[in-house]
Amino acid sequence: MTAELAISAMTLDDYDDVVALWRSSANLGEVETRDEIAAFLQRNPGFSPLARLEGRLVGAALCGHDGRRGYLAHVAVAAELRRRGVAQQMVRFCLDRLTEIGIPRASIHIYVANDDGQHFWRGAGWRERTDLKVYSYDL
Repeated sequence: MTAELAISAMTLDDYDDVVALWRSSANLGEVETRDEIAAFLQRNPGFSPLARLEGRLVGAALCGHDGRRGYLAHVAVAAELRRRGVAQQMVRFCLDRLTEIGIPRASIHIYVANDDGQHFWRGAGWRERTDLKVYSYDL
């Protein structure tokens, strides 16, 4: 990348562009509604990064916390810019924000079929938790 990558915090005004990026990325699953993202961003202001290259959105992630642990979700980079450090910069943005408020650990859920995602997170130094199972309940 010769142009400068700009990392900034997501706002609700970015919703349409972010959702388009997420939907173009494989293995991200269900995308939250505008109202759900608005509530998430309001509870976690300034934690979710966007990456722009020459003004074009090329990466996005959700980051938040519950006061004790941090969580990342929907980390996605435009296909043509993967493996160029974009995701690493967004993850660093997240971890820096979490560290600033004293959060000692962060997690991310990855679909079993998402081999690229698993490779990325292992390569970035994250460890797979084999001692936990995740259960969900639809309300």
